[in-house]
Amino acid sequence: MIFILLVVAIGSLQLFSKSYSGIRKVLLSSQHIRLYAQKLGQPKKNPPSTHIDAFFALYSTFDYDSTKPIMHEFFRLSEQQEWVKDVRKEKTEELRAAMVSQFSVYYGTEVDDINAWRGMCTTLGLDPTQIPQKVTACRARVKKTHANLVDYVEAKRLGTQVRIFPQELSHGVHIDEYFARHRTFNYDSFSPVMDEFHGMAKALHWGSKKIQKEKRKLRDALAMQFNDYFGTDVDDVNAWRSMCVVLGVEMIPEDMRACRKIVKRAHANIIDYIDAKRLGQRVRKFPSLKTLAKYTYAEDKVFPKEQAKAGGVLKYLLRTISVYGEYYD
Repeated sequence: MIFILLVVAIGSLQLFSKSYSGIRKVLLSSQHIRLYAQKLGQPKKNPPSTHIDAFFALYSTFDYDSTKPIMHEFFRLSEQQEWVKDVRKEKTEELRAAMVSQFSVYYGTEVDDINAWRGMCTTLGLDPTQIPQKVTACRARVKKTHANLVDYVEAKRLGTQVRIFPQELSHGVHIDEYFARHRTFNYDSFSPVMDEFHGMAKALHWGSKKIQKEKRKLRDALAMQFNDYFGTDVDDVNAWRSMCVVLGVEMIPEDMRACRKIVKRAHANIIDYIDAKRLGQRVRKFPSLKTLAKYTYAEDKVFPKEQAKAGGVLKYLLRTISVYGEYYD
């Protein structure tokens, strides 16, 4: 029986899960590339080269750049098409299906195929002489390497290195888990976090003390979600490059300090970074720290000075806004 080697959840769109608790069936057959081509009036013999390219090829007015990260291009497409939330949600699912199929093309579909797992080991950058020859050993090597499975696809497309994390990824569940505790509230994971929080507080008739208590819990979830999306090592260039992607930076530097400088000058809200990753949007940028501060307090998107769950990157970004109070963003 044929299975795909991944569980899908885009960022932000949510991350692909690194958990191998189950191997899922392929969601989109390779025939869809030909169907995409037919919709565009292209001949069957010359379809787009990948499922990812085929997805973007559906939008003839969009200047797609196949050398850029997938989500970078999806953000640009979403803005150009001016998709509302429901449409963006639908398009996210279509892109997700294309990514599933592309993973299948790159790494195979048979769970017991040694070449599938060896292919992933190669993408991880392992020396060919160090890649195990047996399926079980090779699979164990991949499983214990904590990497985002979207990055496996990107690495194959762009010839880049897969980013390896020091701990297991949560595939974006911290926020969802927080809202799941309140079963009587109809949570929409495709809406901004704070919109859903305030809607829940109103629907459940929370008083001010309850709101503050729950807000502290939500901030813990947000901090952990930020850590998963962007990393925790302040000296990791991939963390800053990931933030540059959701900022919509066209030419992302390879140098860590240059990337960090771009992020620092962007004047963007931390919760907006998380929402951008979840919802497939770009982060809203402000012309100054003062305008960012006003927005932060007006929209109730404030992190406290001390955030126990914050990793190194988040702690670096927490900025003092003394003129507006003792809170940080």
